Amino acid sequence: MSDPMKKRHMSDGTAAPMEELEPPELRYFDFAGKGQSIRLAFALGGRRLKDTRLSRKEFEELRSAGELPFGQLPVLDIPGTGRVAQSGAILRLVGKWTGLYPSDPLEACKVDMLLDLEGDLMQPVLLTVQDPVRHGLPADLAWGAGEEAGQRRRALLAPQGPLTRRLRQLEEALRRFGFG
Repeated sequence: MSDPMKKRHMSDGTAAPMEELEPPELRYFDFAGKGQSIRLAFALGGRRLKDTRLSRKEFEELRSAGELPFGQLPVLDIPGTGRVAQSGAILRLVGKWTGLYPSDPLEACKVDMLLDLEGDLMQPVLLTVQDPVRHGLPADLAWGAGEEAGQRRRALLAPQGPLTRRLRQLEEALRRFGFG
């Protein structure tokens, strides 16, 4: 019996294996960021992906046109289905399509814990490069520019800094889960 997670429904109600369909299209910027884990999941899962790298101008055009579900990237366009957003949701979807995401609920929970930790790791970094007001946060969370921003970034990765602490927690979780 074939795996139903590896099939997608066509417009006529029939299902076709993912391998036979046009590949999904990832839209993200031309750097690693939140898109890289999605690219890697497709590669590790042995599935094709159309990887579209957007310029800032192209992103702004999509956002202004209301083409991005939450006004941000990454998004994944699934032929015959539509567009989905949020990197964690996309990763879970790709994991289910490719068999990388566990079917056992407890094992899936462990994966979800690590995906959620990734968000905790990224948030302070994003505040060093993005305008907090854009994310609905107070303006006084802005990290400044130039040397001030550089000092704050270095503090994040100092031996007792918050990112260093979180990275240690990640290493410990990976060991506990049998990955290291």
